Order: sequence, then C-alpha cells, then structure tokens
Amino acid sequence: MIIVKWLEGDSQGYNDHLPDNCMRVTSALVEHAVVGPKGWIRIGRCSVTVDRKLVTFDYSGEHKAWNTAQDFYIGQMRFEFANARRTGVPLVLWKDDGEHEDFQPGFAVAELCEDPVDELKSAPEGDAQFKAHVQRERSAALREEKLLNELATKGAVRCEACSADLVAQYGKHGLAGYEVHHRKPIADGSRETYLKDLAVLCANCHRVLHRTKPIQGVHNFAKLIRRHQGSVRGLAKSGLVRVKRC
Repeated sequence: MIIVKWLEGDSQGYNDHLPDNCMRVTSALVEHAVVGPKGWIRIGRCSVTVDRKLVTFDYSGEHKAWNTAQDFYIGQMRFEFANARRTGVPLVLWKDDGEHEDFQPGFAVAELCEDPVDELKSAPEGDAQFKAHVQRERSAALREEKLLNELATKGAVRCEACSADLVAQYGKHGLAGYEVHHRKPIADGSRETYLKDLAVLCANCHRVLHRTKPIQGVHNFAKLIRRHQGSVRGLAKSGLVRVKRC
C-alpha cells in the first residue's frame, strides 16, 4: 500500500491510503481511505487510469459530487513511478480540476507501506481502572486500524453480520456507524488485542449480538439474521435474545 501525506495548505496533515490493487488496472471507480489530522476516516472516490509508469487518480467528473460532500479538493493526482512495473515509491503530482497547466509536484509525498494489513498490530486492552467504578479500557486506535484494514483488503467496509454498507447509505458520516466487536469478550481480562480478534459490526447488530444468550459468534449470528430477516422479534423467537417488554 502507498500512503500519500499531504503537505500544503488546508490538506496538510491528511493521508490517503491507496492499496496496491487499485494501481494495477484502469478502473472507473476506486474507493480508498482518507485519514484526517484528528484520526477520522472518510472515503475518497476516483477513477484510475494506468499507463505504464503513470497512474492517474481523477476525483472530478462523475465523482466530483461525492468528493465535494467529503470536503476534499477536486482534481487529479498522478503517481510517476521510476519504471513501467510501478515498483518503489512514486513521485506525487497534482492538478486542480479545470486547470490546463501540467501536473505539479511538491504538494504531497508518498511512503511505501510494505504490510498495510498487519494482523500483528495490537493494543493492550482490559486493564481495570478505578474511577467511580471499574471500567474496561477500549483502544480507539484499534478501531481505526481495523477499518483501514477492511478498506485495504476489501475496498469497502460492511457489517460482518448484516452486510450493511453504511458509507453507501449515509455518505461521509457512514463510518461512524461501525463498531468493533471483540470475538473474545474484553471482560475476560487484560490482554493484547490483535486486528484478527476484532469484527466490524454496525451499531444495531452489535447491540443485538450482545443480547444473545449465550452470546453468539459473529458467523452464527449472521446466519440467524438471514434466517429471521434481521428482525428482533424473529431473534427473540429463537430464544437467543431476551427482549424486555415495557
């Protein structure tokens, strides 16, 4: 994966995460993660043109409306590699939408990330801290890494239980609707949590999953949703979810 770090003006501090597979062939639609200075993640959309040692990412045209809604600059980014195999770190060039001048360097630099999907990335979780009561720490950094992992490997983020694509449904704020579920309950105690230990769920599925008794694995829970068409009433009939009546 190549990470583009923007250096100029309002874009300073933003990082584009571009997986290798989006630079192999010309494509009318590619989605990639954009990480803001405060750690939020949004989705950029572009078309990609591959021509020997050049790869051009076009955020204008049919993708202009989407990227404008994300508050992204509109234009074209170009990678210029040293060879036609497109290996190594490219020079990053940019041209604003509507400009007739040539692509210009100096706006951003690229860094090669050899292992973007690092299943060994971890953070300590579960340590008891005494405040008004015992709380369990949860690492926000792991959530961000997990979402980036999904984007780098699958090109999109979807709920692993109901397959909801919240970005397609809600636009730039859709990623806020995803939560990470610990396949092994964090209440079991302090431990290192790895990306492979986490599942991405929409908020609805996450809450219903935690009402199942005994708590179900994500794979089995997904099968229950398909069987009962996602209704809480259907899950309640299965005997795995306890529904409180008012």
